[in-house]
Amino acid sequence: MKELYKTLNEKYKNEFPKGTPLVCACEKGRVEDVEGMIRGARAAGIDVTAMVSEVGTSSGGGSGWTPLIAAAWNEHSTIIEILLQCNADTATTDKYGFNALHCAAC
Repeated sequence: MKELYKTLNEKYKNEFPKGTPLVCACEKGRVEDVEGMIRGARAAGIDVTAMVSEVGTSSGGGSGWTPLIAAAWNEHSTIIEILLQCNADTATTDKYGFNALHCAAC
């Protein structure tokens, strides 16, 4: 499992060099990759709650999104559910002051 986390992170760093791997997976709606990153992170002893709440960048390198904001903005409800089950922070905002709920409403 630890290797899965590393492999998926490398895959996303190569595919989206300006983006944060988990944010990009959430942005693109790749449910299996999001689940794999979370399982792999748990196996590696990484704090998953912190990981799913961390501010990163989208595939284009901008916005300062959390994984939850990326999923909400792109209407990926299954990923939103996964992130909320991992206790993703719903109050974190992007550089414009928008949180996941604002993005979902748009």
